[in-house]
Order: sequence, then C-alpha cells, then structure tokens
Amino acid sequence: GVAGAGKDLGGTIFAICATPRPHVDLSAFVGDSMSPSKQDAGTQQKADRDEGTRLLDPGLAQAVGVVAARVDLPMVAAAVAAFDSAHAALAPGRCFDGAEVLCDVLAGRADRDPVGAVRKHLQAGGDPTALRRIERCLVPLAEIPRAVPRLRLLLLHATLPERLACARKQLDILIAAARDLEASGLLRDVVKIIQRSLDWNAGATEDDQT
Repeated sequence: GVAGAGKDLGGTIFAICATPRPHVDLSAFVGDSMSPSKQDAGTQQKADRDEGTRLLDPGLAQAVGVVAARVDLPMVAAAVAAFDSAHAALAPGRCFDGAEVLCDVLAGRADRDPVGAVRKHLQAGGDPTALRRIERCLVPLAEIPRAVPRLRLLLLHATLPERLACARKQLDILIAAARDLEASGLLRDVVKIIQRSLDWNAGATEDDQT
C-alpha cells in the first residue's frame, strides 16, 4: 500500500528550490557527432557503447538524458514497483523534485512515450543490452506495468496533505470575503440602486413599445 503521506514535504512543487542546477554533460547520452579521433581507449569504448539501438528522437533523448543525469532511475523504479510514496527515492528535497521532473518528461505528451517505446522493444524480444545508453536507463521503468501513471499517483499522494492545506486556506479566504460582503450595508445599497435602475429601464422600454 501507499505509505508516508503525512511527512513534512517542504521541498515539493509548492516551494521554489534555490539550489543551482548543476552543469550536465550530455555527450554520453546524445553525442551524435562525437569524434573518436585522438581519444584515449576508455573514451573510445564509452562512445562505442553508446552507439546502440536508438528508439527516441534527439530532442526527447536529450530531455530524458538531462533528468537521468540528476535522478537515480533504478531507485525511482524500485519506489514505483513497491508503490511506496515513503521510499527514499521520493524523499523531500532534490530527490522528490527530480522525480517530478522525470514524471513530467516521461508523461509530457501522449505521442511521445519513451518508456512505452522501450517496453515495446522488450516485448518484441529486443535485447536491452543492445540499446543506446539513454534507452537502457529506462529499462527498469519499462519492465513495470503502468510505471509512469503509478509514479504520478505516488507524487500526488505524497503532496496531498499540502494540497489539502492550501485548498482549505484558499476556501477560508473566500468564505471570509463572502461574509464581509454579506454584512456590508454599502453593498446592499449599491444592489438596490442597480435593481431600481434596471426596473426603471424595463419600464421605459415598455412605454416606448406601447
């Protein structure tokens, strides 16, 4: 079951994170024009490993790569598999913010489903080790049924107490404003003037028609 909804989640979507974004080198993920010349053996092997089967278009691959560089995807997949909002991968702060960004990227558009693309590849008998690195990092999520909707539910559940508190606060403001308006003598006088003006205008219209 889902657990841990009552924790203090200060660093959620309701708070602005002042932590500067780290510089992310995407060459390992989307380096289409990597030149192997004059590279050492380790760099050459890394480039060769990334030349696998590509399932995502360059723009989507770059978006996923940025998030993958900041999020522990196996840990997020473990939280989704356990369906546990109290999992360490969804801890308040940078982990939770990263999981939210990941969810937004993976579910941003119905016609661009990176996890679904990897899942179709696996279901068709494709070799996950033959995938490019950016596609391989999505394999843990692709192996979980309805992984992205489950992740979104976990994020909503974790922020539910704050959402309810915010809604109650806004509702209290509306109720207080309505009571002030109801008790306002000036407002009642204004409403009477408007009603009499409308009555006079309706009577004048009837006289013109007769």
